[in-house]
Amino acid sequence: MNINPQALSTAIFLIGGTTLLLTIAWTVGHLIRLRRLNKRHEQATIDMMARKSTSVNLSDEGVVK
Repeated sequence: MNINPQALSTAIFLIGGTTLLLTIAWTVGHLIRLRRLNKRHEQATIDMMARKSTSVNLSDEGVVK
């Protein structure tokens, strides 16, 4: 079996390049997803703190018992 070295190196290069591009695309996609999750979490924390401070203020004034 005689394999052309040029064809072998081209195949290895193409497979490696494709793998690298897929890895980069996957990483970027997950970073974007993590950023969105983080923003949602920060907003939920802000909303929760706002609700807590509102309920504390109302209970201080005797509105909520």
